[in-house]
Amino acid sequence: MSHDVNYYFFDLAALAPLWGRRWSEIGRGLAPARRERLREIVEFALDDEDLSRLDRILSGDTVRRTLSRSRIQFHALAGLVCELPAFEDAICGADSQYLSEPGVLIATALGGVLRGELPPADLRAVCKIHSVANPGLALGLPPKTRRQLGMRRLTDADLFKPWFRWQGPHACGNEGTGWGEFDLDNCLGPQDTRRFIHFFNLAWGGNWPVPFFADEPLDRPICFDTVSVAPRKKGDRRFREFSLIRRLVEPVERARRFRRPALAFEKS
Repeated sequence: MSHDVNYYFFDLAALAPLWGRRWSEIGRGLAPARRERLREIVEFALDDEDLSRLDRILSGDTVRRTLSRSRIQFHALAGLVCELPAFEDAICGADSQYLSEPGVLIATALGGVLRGELPPADLRAVCKIHSVANPGLALGLPPKTRRQLGMRRLTDADLFKPWFRWQGPHACGNEGTGWGEFDLDNCLGPQDTRRFIHFFNLAWGGNWPVPFFADEPLDRPICFDTVSVAPRKKGDRRFREFSLIRRLVEPVERARRFRRPALAFEKS
C-alpha cells in the first residue's frame, strides 16, 4: 500500500460563497454522478459520526458546519471543490509518493536563512505547513548551528492555527496515516502562503542547495512496507533535482495569482 503527500492551494476569496451554502443547494443542477460523489465526500469526511443521519446532513447542513465536524477538512474540501465546475479555478496542487521529500523544502529554507538570503518568517511558514516546531532539531543540526539560526520554537497555537475559527480544533494536527514523518494535516493562511510562494520562487530561481537533508528518493516510491533510503551523495543536492519541487512549480505560479491564496498539506 503506497501513500502520498499532498499540497493543495485554494483561493479563499473565490471559495467565500461556498461556506454558507447547503449541500442540497450545491447538488441542485449537478449530474447524478457528481451528486453521488458529493455524498461520498460527506460520508468520508464524517467517518467518525453516526452516518444514519447522512440524509439529514445532506438536506440541511451547510458546508461550513459539515467541515467543522470533520477531521479531514482539507482532503474533503479538495474533493468537494474538484466536483464543482463553478469553483474549479480555485484549487491547484501537487503530490509526491516520496514521503521524505517535504524535508527538502524545510532544509532549503533553513539554508536560505543561515545564508541571509531568506527572511526567517518564510522559514516559519515552511515549518508550519509541515508541522515542524523546531527545524534545527528536526534536521539534527548541532547546537551551534541552531543558535545561529535564532528561530524561536513554534508553539502549538502557532503551529496548528486553522484558516478560520469556525474550523474548530480538529482542522490541523490530525494524523494522516499514523506513521512516518510529515504525517499531520496543516494549513497556511494567505499571508503565510505568500511567504511560502516567495521562498519557493527564490529557491527555484537560484536552484538553491539543499543542505542538512540526507535522504534521497528511491527509484520507486516509498511504500508502507518499503521504508528505506539510499545513501547521500557527496555534496549538497540542488532544489530542482527533486520531483516534488518540479511538480510544485505550476501550482505555485497559479496560486501566486489567487486573490487570497491558502495552502493545505496532508498525507493520505
